[in-house]
Amino acid sequence: MQFSNDGAVYTAEEPYAATKVWTLTPGDGPKTVYVRFRDASIGGGTLYDPVTASVVVDTVTPITTASPVPGEYASGPVAVTLTANEAGTIYYTTDGTTPTQASAVYTGPISVTANTTIQYFSVDQAGNVEGVKSGTWTLHTADMVMSVKINNGATTTASNVVTLTLAATDPQGVSTMQFSSDGVNYSTEEPYATTKQWTLSPGEGPKTIYVRFRDATLGGGHLYFPVTASITYGAKDGLLPGTTSYLQSALRALQIAKGQVTPGPLDLAHADVAPSVNGVPQPDGQIDLLDVYVLLRRAVGLFPL
Repeated sequence: MQFSNDGAVYTAEEPYAATKVWTLTPGDGPKTVYVRFRDASIGGGTLYDPVTASVVVDTVTPITTASPVPGEYASGPVAVTLTANEAGTIYYTTDGTTPTQASAVYTGPISVTANTTIQYFSVDQAGNVEGVKSGTWTLHTADMVMSVKINNGATTTASNVVTLTLAATDPQGVSTMQFSSDGVNYSTEEPYATTKQWTLSPGEGPKTIYVRFRDATLGGGHLYFPVTASITYGAKDGLLPGTTSYLQSALRALQIAKGQVTPGPLDLAHADVAPSVNGVPQPDGQIDLLDVYVLLRRAVGLFPL
């Protein structure tokens, strides 16, 4: 029998045996060994075409990373993900013991709901064992007091541009704030201030504004969960939804004022038009007989809105 690492250059023939120690070519990666056998027929025998076997040489230790990085977080739970740079098995512990290959096998994010140290390592398919790594995830005790009001607490608005009144206090100070109309897409963080002009999302109806504050803790601070405030946006035109004239609106407003119909947010947004000052509505949060009176006068052109 004789051997080769490339199928071209072979060793000298040697007596057949059932085992052979062989040195592969240097470096990691796929390796193929070629073996040719010669039979014992008379006349020198016949040298057969090679048979082959392949193996992957892997001497590199795997590397496991944790996300998010260990540190202090403003609130929990924190979902810690362990990811290895090659196929294999990740073992971990959360009870302070050093993990072994008998420890828990990582199968998905680890939910951190209290201050937790996770120790972990990987073993790849070639059996290379990574050194044990460790990270501690600390949950910050929420101590910020915060609030937001829209138009000083109004329930309706006829303008899509509103004024936010903001208040936030924290023992470490408050550094930044950011805003959202959907709780998903936020504006860029900006320095904390007590007021902010904000444009509501398009279309009439209930609107909610989300505000997140960041405290001034060293290391970037903690970004808190949002506080919210809501308001209903609708034109203060006196025309209740579903009506096409001031007379129709006045009749519906009368039903509301008498308790026969329950007003919705858009009803208040459109028809809470009294009292008024110099023809400018001063909403009082209800539809009553004074609103009916204003709408009836408007129906005959005697009261501008």
